[in-house]
Amino acid sequence: RYLETAPESTDIAGLPWKNVKVIDRSNPIYKNTTSSTAQVKRVLSKAIGMGKKNTATIVKTYGNARYAARYAQNLTVNGVSDWFLPSADELNVMFNVLYANTTVLGGLRKGFYWTSSEYDYNHAWTQTFGSGQQFDREKPFIRGEETGGRSLRVRAIRAFG
Repeated sequence: RYLETAPESTDIAGLPWKNVKVIDRSNPIYKNTTSSTAQVKRVLSKAIGMGKKNTATIVKTYGNARYAARYAQNLTVNGVSDWFLPSADELNVMFNVLYANTTVLGGLRKGFYWTSSEYDYNHAWTQTFGSGQQFDREKPFIRGEETGGRSLRVRAIRAFG
C-alpha cells in the first residue's frame, strides 16, 4: 500500500484535535476491555496503517464539530474522499520523505502538525516539521508560546494500492 498526502491547498491551521465540548474522561476514545487496556490501544494507534481507523474512532467519539480528524475525514479533493488524519508514525514518514530532504515537497510548512494518535485522555501526539520531534499537546490546543505562537496544522493523507 501507498500513502498520499493531500495537496498543499488543503493544509489548514488553527483547529483543535478534538471537539472541545466533550469531556474525555466521561467519553474516552479508548476504553479498557478484556482483551486490551486503553494504554495499549494508544500505543498501537501510533503505527503505520492506523491513521484511518484512528480518524474514524475520533469522529465517532466526538461527532459534529470543527476539529482536526473531522476536517481530514470530510475532505474531498478531485473526487477523492478517503482522506484521514495520519497516525504518529505515518506523519513521521511524511516528515522524513517529504520535508527532511534538500527540497521540501508537498508544501509542508515549518511548524507543528496534529496526528490521529492519542497520548492520554487530555493529550494527543504532534510532530514539528523543523526538528522532526514528536510532542504531546493538549487536545483543545490551537496555539501558544511553546509553538512560537504558531497554530497547529492539519494535513490529511490517504492510503491506496
